[in-house]
Parts: sequence; structure tokens; C-alpha cells
Amino acid sequence: MIKNSEILEEALNDENRIKNGLNIIFVTEEKHPGLNNWQKHAREEQYEDQIKRLWNKRGTNNVGYSYFTGVGGLIDIDFDWEWSYHLALRKFADRMETRTLKTPNGGYRSLFIVDNPDDFLDFKSKPPHVEIHGKDTHHVIVYGKAKDDQENLKEYEVVKDTDILKDNKILPEMIEFLKKINEECKFLEYKCIASKLKRKKNYLTQEQRTSIGAFFAAENIDIETATNFFRTCEDFNYELTKTHLSYLYEKEFKHHTCETLKKNFSWEGTCKGCIRKNGDSSRKNKDQNQAPEGVDISKIDGKNLFQITEKNGKFYSPKDVSTPIFEVNNEINFASALKPQICPDGIVQKTIGIYGSKSGYGLDPMSFNTEDFCALPDVNIHDVKQIKNDDQQRTIEKCIQEALKNSETVQKSPQTVLTKTPNADVGDVPNEICDKLKYYIKLEEPIQYFIISCWILGTYLFPNFATYGYLILSGEKGAGKGTVLDLLYKMCWNATKKQVAITEATLFRMIKEQLPTMLIDEYHRVEQNHGIGSSIVSIIESGYEKGGVVPRNQQINEPDGTKSYEIVEFPVYCPKAMATRGQVEADDKGIKIIIPKLFGDDRYAKRKKELLSDHFMDNIRERIIKWILINQQQIMVEYEEIKPTKDLNGREFNVWLAPMAICNVAFPDRSEEMLDFIGKAIFKNRDDLSEKETRVLTALAHMYQNKRLEDGGKKLRNPSYLVKNSEITNTLTELEGEGIHHGQIRSALDNLKMIGKREQGKYYIEKEKLIRKLYERGFRQVFAVAEHVEEDVLSQTYIIITKHENLDKNSFIELLMEIIPLNEQKLQEIYNYLIFEGFIEVSPDGYLEPSDLLRETVEQIYAKEKLDIVEKAVMKM
Repeated sequence: MIKNSEILEEALNDENRIKNGLNIIFVTEEKHPGLNNWQKHAREEQYEDQIKRLWNKRGTNNVGYSYFTGVGGLIDIDFDWEWSYHLALRKFADRMETRTLKTPNGGYRSLFIVDNPDDFLDFKSKPPHVEIHGKDTHHVIVYGKAKDDQENLKEYEVVKDTDILKDNKILPEMIEFLKKINEECKFLEYKCIASKLKRKKNYLTQEQRTSIGAFFAAENIDIETATNFFRTCEDFNYELTKTHLSYLYEKEFKHHTCETLKKNFSWEGTCKGCIRKNGDSSRKNKDQNQAPEGVDISKIDGKNLFQITEKNGKFYSPKDVSTPIFEVNNEINFASALKPQICPDGIVQKTIGIYGSKSGYGLDPMSFNTEDFCALPDVNIHDVKQIKNDDQQRTIEKCIQEALKNSETVQKSPQTVLTKTPNADVGDVPNEICDKLKYYIKLEEPIQYFIISCWILGTYLFPNFATYGYLILSGEKGAGKGTVLDLLYKMCWNATKKQVAITEATLFRMIKEQLPTMLIDEYHRVEQNHGIGSSIVSIIESGYEKGGVVPRNQQINEPDGTKSYEIVEFPVYCPKAMATRGQVEADDKGIKIIIPKLFGDDRYAKRKKELLSDHFMDNIRERIIKWILINQQQIMVEYEEIKPTKDLNGREFNVWLAPMAICNVAFPDRSEEMLDFIGKAIFKNRDDLSEKETRVLTALAHMYQNKRLEDGGKKLRNPSYLVKNSEITNTLTELEGEGIHHGQIRSALDNLKMIGKREQGKYYIEKEKLIRKLYERGFRQVFAVAEHVEEDVLSQTYIIITKHENLDKNSFIELLMEIIPLNEQKLQEIYNYLIFEGFIEVSPDGYLEPSDLLRETVEQIYAKEKLDIVEKAVMKM
């Protein structure tokens, strides 16, 4: 996330600003400079000092900065619709390789340098919804954040990170191009159609899409232009849209009549002023997309109205599934969208393929049961997307086809074709995977090959597990972490390509729809990424446990054009493997494998290029899926039978449970060796964790001793300190020459059970809890009370407590102050010392009582005083 302090630095170092002599202005979250007469700054010559003065006028209210158009020949081509931007890319090709940003609302903004900059605003509020700004009275945000239509503060995303191109012909040619689009697509301005296209992203029903598609077909506009138009829809799917349009073009659909348009677009307004001439009188084309008749509710079976179903005398709710991998009764199943079918009325019907205990295909939505063909459905499968990993998609389709071909039992109906999946002989898949890992990578211990093999197998079974620990690959640059990720991409369930830069919305949607195996490269850098770092951290916090979600506030565009908002919980549980060069926050939630860097051995480097054409990978996913279906029952038996032990429990047990269960089935002779490795790994991890906690406490102790801890006010019920990540990092840098990552700070404070409340980068810690923890962990020197807690203090403490009944902490300190000439803070430290050392006990009512230790100590003091008197008397004789 972009920090306020970075905006000024970015503006001063902006290479495009410096190179092209551009002027800037800082903006608030409302996309406005927030200054009177701000346009005057477009015409002044700007130096660094002037930019700093501009910054200081609004300071912390600034969330980004803009270029002034017109200055230095700058023009801004603002594509409100993604469709328009894609048309421009097709038309102008390499000439569009200029600096381009994506706005918080999903539009695109391309910047150019021309000799004669000017405005062109004819299509600001009508298709193709493109504005061109070139006068110096306009500013265009190029860095920072702004509010989107949902009032959420989002960043401007650089989609083409390059210099601003100079192209003197782009302005006149772009204007002519926009006019041509507008002329060809006049039907988009019809009142009824335009009423549903008011936003950058719109909701269109199937009937509305068919109507618009019919116009594209009737006007003979190329199908690629028509397909890309529907990028203006929130749920745009390229393949599905093109299939739908291909049918409309093939059947030569004609313009829909006004009456059909009114019905399909729910238009109740006046048609007066609509640019469509002559209404229906000149249109004799048959309406080819009549709406279906209404439902006669009296003829519906009442049982079909309810979501719960009765089965064997019990009521239950069928499981709702829209993901490509899911479990039912501890049995894993795979699903994917297949090629859609076109109905005679032009409506596209989605289809779904299934592979698991039963295999086949059916219409979306699809119901099936894992026990037999006749029972009531356990699962309702709907809106499953095509698997993004092409190899995984092909594998599922191939498995379904083979199952239908080789099975004798097939159920057919108008909605489904299903068969019981036959078992297949796939060989010793686990050991073959292990041997392949040994061929391509060098690991420190042989058992690590078996551990990674178990983790790969488990990615095809993870929905059955309550937790699935991350695979953390740690090593120096050039050690071979990337090769391991490449192997995982070839073999794991629905693996993503190595993720480094991705938007939050894309990330959440990808997990929700695909449930992939996420591969994250350079994880230590991703955590610090301004755009996605915080999202990755939130996913890592919850993403290793089944049911883990991350909530987000999301706008809903209703069919009637109104907006509503709701809290949407995005599921984040899926397998994740990450490569990093050092310790990361996720260490305690994962299985860490150290990849050694090899010197003088180039065998593995030479072998890496073989991975691209290794025929072992051609069908390994298919063989793993079939091996999983055969062995999943035994794996789940092992999973249930493995119990925590004294040394392996809590989070560590949950992280390792799934690989241990798989190992007991795939590599039974390696189970003891794996347990031994786990024990060593846990011991090292706990040692690392202890070191992390000690470093954080060292910083807090230093801050306490030097009175650098800020009071926490009334954030907690009891007195507290406010501690910031930056303060702890800076203190450790000052003391040890090296800081600490904010994730490790949070992890350490969580483990120490010290956080009362947390905010962004801040923690509220109870004062007494901090002092007690410092004392317990051996930081007693910070209290500097040893010289004050002498024998007379203990004696006076005993006298005060025994003399006064119902004495609380504050009263005790006040009485002690009358006897010992120290300030209140020192007396507070003495009190803490007496409590922590066990000289004073506190009753449930909060009253102080002398402990047995205090009584014994005071008796010894009195005895010693008597002995001293005798010794002095003897010396005088």
C-alpha cells in the first residue's frame, strides 16, 4: 500500500516529469487538489522547492499527484470503458505502448506527448465513452490513490510501465477512430439500452446481452469487437461470450424490435428523443428471442420450493458447490466447465464435467450423489468456471472421457450423463515423483524429497483436511528455489504460475473460483509490495485452515441500476508454496525446506532445461488424480488415527498432519524418518521463535528504560502503552545494527500474549503485562530497583502491610513514599519487584497481603540485626 510519506519522494524522482518538463499538483482522496486557483500552478516553472511547498499546503491529506495536461505537450486519453481501450490496442498496436494506468474504477488512461495538445470531449457521456484532455486547465492523476464508485480508497495501477511516447498523429487519428466506433454502434445510444450501460462495469441479463449481440450481428460488426464490448459486464467470460455471439452471427440475427427491447431492458421511460428512427414500423424482422412464459405457481410441486430435503427421515441441505475441487463425505471430486451448448432460442446453456466417485457431465446447475444414482442429491454444482491451468483442464476432461468409455454402468437423463468411475492401474506414482525431484534438485536431507512428494499429492486432497500447511522454500539467490516452483507447477493440483504482482480483486477471485495451488515467488518482496502485500498477509493469516476467509465490503449493482453494499467473505483456504530468501511471517504455518546453493556442481543447472520437454510430466496429473481416488480412503483413516503428542501438538501438529497421513500410505517405510525430521524442524523453529521474541522484548525493555513508550490512553480497560512497528524496528537497528520485519514483530507479540488491541502497524499493550513479561524473561536490569530494595524496604513493607488492613496498591505506594524519598515511578518499580519476587500477594479483592517469603526474610533480617549488635559489642570489649 502506498504510504503518504512516499508520495512526495515519488513526485520529486518522477522520470517522466523530469524528462518532459511536466508540472504536477497533489490531490486528495476526492481526486481534487483541494486548493483555490490550483490551475495557476500549471503555468509556473516548477522546481523541487516549489513542489515541496505545494506538498506542504495539504500535507497528510495528499493521497497522490497529477500531471497537468497541455504542459510539455501532454495529452491524456481516458478510456472509461475497457472495451474502448481494447479497440484502441487492436487499432494502434505498438503505438499504444506508452505509459498507461488503470484507474480505481477500472478505466484506462494512456498518456502521450504531442506538439498541439487539445481537448476532445464529444464522447464523454456516450459510446465509446472516451475523453481526451490536452488543455492546461485539467489534471490527470498518475500516482497514488482515489475513491472508487463504492467510496473505497484504491490505488492507480500502472499497466504499461514505460516512458510517455511522443506521437503527433495520435490525437487526430484517435478522434477519427472514436467517431467511427460511435457511428457503427449507434444502437448503444438507444434510450432503453443506454439505461443499462451507465457505469464502467454493468450488470446485463442474458436477454439484454442477446439483444445487444443481435445488433452487433445485424450491423455486421466484426465478432472480436462485439465480444470485447461485453468487457463492460462485471462477469465477462471471453470464451462463453464469443460462443454466444458466434451463434447469433451464424443464425444472422436481426435488430430486435422496440417492443422486444422495452421488455428485455425493462424500459418504462419515454422514447421521445431516442435516436432510433421510425420505431417498429420500418422493422419487419421477426423477434427471435421471445421471453419465456411466466411460471404457474399452482402447478409446481411444493417440495421443490425448499432448500432443505428429507432423506431417511432426516432433513438436510444439499451442499452448494461452484469450485473445481470439492469433497463430499471425505471423497474428493473434480469439476470444470465444458463447452457450452446453444439452445434454439439463442440462449447459451452452460455444461459441467465431473470426475470422482462418479464421472460424467450435465447441464448447469447439476445435482448428483456419491452413493448411488437413485438417492437424493448430496451436491448441487453450479457456475463452475473453466480451470485456468490448461493442462489441468485437459486432464480432467480426459479422465471423464476415459471413465465414460471404460465403465459399464451409465446413467442418462435429459440433464446428466454419469457413470461410476472404474479404478485404474497407475503404477508407483509417489516414488516416481520422488525420483523426479531427486533428478532436478539437490536437497540437504533425503527425507525432504519424500516430504515434498507428500505435499504435492496432498494438493489433490486438501479439501478433506482441516489444515494444509504451506510449503516454504528458503535459500540464497540462485539456490534453485525457482526450479522447485517449476516442478510444483508441473505436478500440483491446478497450480498457478509464479505470482509476484497481482491485484487484490484478482487474487481473491482466483482463490474463490479456482481453489488453486498458489505458487508465490520472492515472498519476502511480495509482503512489502505496496499494491498486494497487505492482501497476501491477510490471506496467509487465515489461508492454511479450512473455512478461512477474508472479509471485504463489496458493491452490488442491482438489475434495476441501484447500488447496494454487503460484506463478502472471500475463502482463502488452498495449498500455497512460497519461495523466499529468509525468515517470513508464514514460517510457523508451514513446512520449511532449505534449498542449498551448490558450488562447482552444474548438473542440476543443466538438467533444468530438460524440464520443459520432460515426457514424465505429460500425464502425471492424470496419474496422481487416479492414485488419489484409489488411496484417499486409507489416507483419511491414517489422518484420523494420528494423534498429537507431548512434543508434536498445537499448530505444529496441524501443519504436519496431512503430510504424515499421506506418508503412511505412500511411503510407509519412511514414516519414522519423517517423524525424526519433524522433531528437529520443530526444535529449530521454536528456537528461532524464542530468538524473535527476545529481540522484540529487548527493544521494548530499552524503550521502557529510556521513557520512550507512548501512553495508550483509554484504548484498553487497564493502563497501556502504544507501541509501533517502526519504533521497535528503529530501536533494534540502533541497538544491534539490524531491524526486524513487522510480521515477525506481530508474531512475537502474539506468541507472548501481550497484544490488548491492534491497529495498522500499532499495538496496545497493558503496562502491567509488559512489566511482568520483561521481568519473567530476565530483563530485570531495566527496572533499576536493586539498589532501592534493601533490607529496610522489606522491613518497612512488612510493617506497612501488617499495620494497615484492606490496603490496595495505590495506598501502599503513597505510604511507602512517606518513608523512602523516591519518585512515584521508582516506587512503582519497587512495587513490581515485590510482586514479581513473591514478597507481596494480592487477594481476589485487590488487597495486599504479606507472603510467607516476606515473613521469613524479615525474620532473617531481624536475626541478623541482633547478631550485628552482639558483634559490635564484642569488638568494643
